[in-house]
Amino acid sequence: MKKYIGAKVINAEPMSREEYNDYRGWDLPADEGLTFGLAIKAMKLGHRVARKGWNGKGMFVVYIYTSPRKVNDRTAKWIGDDTPLDSQGYIAMFTATKQWQPGWFASQADILAEDWQIVE
Repeated sequence: MKKYIGAKVINAEPMSREEYNDYRGWDLPADEGLTFGLAIKAMKLGHRVARKGWNGKGMFVVYIYTSPRKVNDRTAKWIGDDTPLDSQGYIAMFTATKQWQPGWFASQADILAEDWQIVE
């Protein structure tokens, strides 16, 4: 039998995990997060994601998708005013110092972690 991994965005009423587990009569399980693969899927759906350990620092990563558009002055200096900017998508990080880091690369620890979460 084939195995499939999926991710989707749903509309739901707010309820904490504890409230849901109480409703179902279950014990509250240990906290779990997303794998990096599911974090990428969430980014491609337009969500900000972060590692659990990044909480409180305001850091997150996003997928920046691009389409051809007019260039800004900095880019026009190199490719000309009339050349549309057509670049590939990339992952960018919003850092703890409130700066954008385009082209962010995940470490092996980030890739193998299962504590990714969607940041609203």
